[in-house]
Amino acid sequence: MKTPIFFSAILIASSLLISGCEKSQMPDKPQDTVSGDILRTFSEMFPQASNVQWELRGDYAKASFDLPDETKSPAKGKNSAWFSNRDGEWNMTEKDIRYEELPDAVKTAFEASEYSSWRIDDVDMIIRHGVEEIYVIEVEQGNNETDLYYSADGILTKKIEDAENGYDYEDYIPGEYTSSIREYIDNKYPGARITDIDDDENGIEIEIIHEREVIELLFTYDNKLIYTKTEARLSEIPQSVLDAVYKEYPECRIDEADFYVLPDGEEYYIFEIEMRGKDDFEIKASLDGTISIPDNGNHAGSGIPEKAAEFIETNYPGSRITDTDMENGYIVVEILHDGTEKEVIFSQSMEWIGTIWEIGYRQLPENVKDSLKTNYPKAEYDDISFFEGPDGDCYIIEMEIRDRDITIRMDQNGNILD
Repeated sequence: MKTPIFFSAILIASSLLISGCEKSQMPDKPQDTVSGDILRTFSEMFPQASNVQWELRGDYAKASFDLPDETKSPAKGKNSAWFSNRDGEWNMTEKDIRYEELPDAVKTAFEASEYSSWRIDDVDMIIRHGVEEIYVIEVEQGNNETDLYYSADGILTKKIEDAENGYDYEDYIPGEYTSSIREYIDNKYPGARITDIDDDENGIEIEIIHEREVIELLFTYDNKLIYTKTEARLSEIPQSVLDAVYKEYPECRIDEADFYVLPDGEEYYIFEIEMRGKDDFEIKASLDGTISIPDNGNHAGSGIPEKAAEFIETNYPGSRITDTDMENGYIVVEILHDGTEKEVIFSQSMEWIGTIWEIGYRQLPENVKDSLKTNYPKAEYDDISFFEGPDGDCYIIEMEIRDRDITIRMDQNGNILD
């Protein structure tokens, strides 16, 4: 959801409607827009890099590059590093390595797995800020392809079948989480290692390894636990639960099973079911054998904070929430209201920062248009947005004047606020 309209709103929020905001756009040569801070950090991290190519990917600048091969073996694939366009900080590095370079624990685990006879297509090492390093072994057999994700001590943390060709792990860049979530994990799972952080419309999803078990925790954006989830082997599932599933679906095949625990103590399994002539589907099985269909995608409610949902319902009646994310420390809820896509921004303490949406030039008041014509007679308008907030409303106008990109704010009377 990381859109230019959001960053304009964040800059306005952080300046408390006093300072302006600067446009970020994609020119013909992305490498020309990579900040000096990013370039310096990259040079310090990879002084021997060659054939460096830069591209912008939303919030990130990605460098693809070669590194010298000290072993003089056949050339390896391209490496990549990701940096934040917001603060220039390094986020993730993907290194193409040989199978022989894997930690012994990873090789041992792979060679004992059901995939040991498959052909190894590629091996990658993923190093990320603030989380465990991960090793990915891409294997194939016939028309089947699978990516196996291992921790350094040989624990299989994830398995992805038929990953898209050329996948560069962009979705694996760690998201953000609060100190209260870290405190919860430390207290509940002492010694746990975080292997992935993903903040999306469902909430903040944290994947950890605790006592060699992979556990997924989902929190709301105001730090409330929604559920914990662990992968369940069929041999570990109570026979009474399996009997209930097969009684309801006698011809089914259980493809996957996950065990959920909710804060109120509820426990249940989610089974992915395969049946001949039908698309795969999920069922919910309680420990007492009750079978039902999950009522939503995350099986335990939404990650949207209750206070945010109440605010939106009150101030934007009839709207539909389409996405939720955490960006730069803010909670951003995308809604569809009166046929318009809007972004409603909250602080982590659930204070409303403002709401912003794109508009067309024709929607501007005449006095605003007149002010623009007087002050910027040769401007070409790129994007125009309307921002409403607790301290006032304004128009955010991004324009180009003689190859120079500028952004201004105007109130509804046509006064320039910057």
